[in-house]
Amino acid sequence: MDPLTRQIRERRERWVESGGFKFKIRRPTEYELTKWEREGKVTLGIDLVMTHIVDWEGVRECDILGSAGSDQLVAFSVATYREWMEDRPDLWGQVVKAIREDLAANEARIQELAKK
Repeated sequence: MDPLTRQIRERRERWVESGGFKFKIRRPTEYELTKWEREGKVTLGIDLVMTHIVDWEGVRECDILGSAGSDQLVAFSVATYREWMEDRPDLWGQVVKAIREDLAANEARIQELAKK
């Protein structure tokens, strides 16, 4: 990925804490929202939690596997994240809230640009 594209993407990202873990969220683009709306797939809840987390910090194997896992930190993997997160509704709320806040802030930014 070229540096400018990376910077654009990173502007839509931030870290969110939930349940003692840190998750990096990436706000969906306006294009993604429009596409989902056309396809009748607009859900600003759990689907966002599953599709717009791009990294984590502080997640250990034992957090995922319980007593069968070690204290070793686990590198982020989309597949592992989704499999684990599907059974962790206690972690969804803060993540959904943060993504919704970012969507609202972006909408306000777009409205300000339209006034110019």
